[in-house]
Amino acid sequence: MLKSQFKIRLDPQEVENLDNRQAQRYCLQKIDNLYRPELGQAERYLLLEMLDYAWKEHLYYMDHLRSGIGLVGYAQQDPKVEYKREGMKAFEQMWDRIAEQSTSAIFRLEAESSPQFLESLWADATAQHSTARSAVEEYQTSGPGESAGQEQKAVEPIRKFDAKVGRNDPCPCGSGKKYKKCHGAEA
Repeated sequence: MLKSQFKIRLDPQEVENLDNRQAQRYCLQKIDNLYRPELGQAERYLLLEMLDYAWKEHLYYMDHLRSGIGLVGYAQQDPKVEYKREGMKAFEQMWDRIAEQSTSAIFRLEAESSPQFLESLWADATAQHSTARSAVEEYQTSGPGESAGQEQKAVEPIRKFDAKVGRNDPCPCGSGKKYKKCHGAEA
């Protein structure tokens, strides 16, 4: 049927070890790859972006958890056990969140999958190494923060020219109190 209707040739060795459900899934994937390859690429790109973002957030959360997990020792709990427990709970929540977000995003992507949308999605996806190479070469020849052909300017240090008020000097606000009892106490 695939050969006659869709002009898709299957290698019998690829399908012979699969059960009915897996063979059906394999055939549907071949049809999708033939007629909608851009959508498959967009789905893969979307999933990779979501996984990358979720994993970075999870690692950030784990760093934050590690910095504060020592406080559970005051509650007579083992910090290592609590760290593992909280980390596993956060990991499972991350996968649940990815599943929900990816499903809704893919359905939105398929709803928008007109040919013009998919063409515009991949229109600017080509890399141009010649422009990147020239920027790198310019950076190496001129250095950071300067244009080619200009002289380097020395960075001026920041200086405070006002007189420093001592702790026992009268406060500059005019209250008559010592600085340490007036505005020096706020610092």
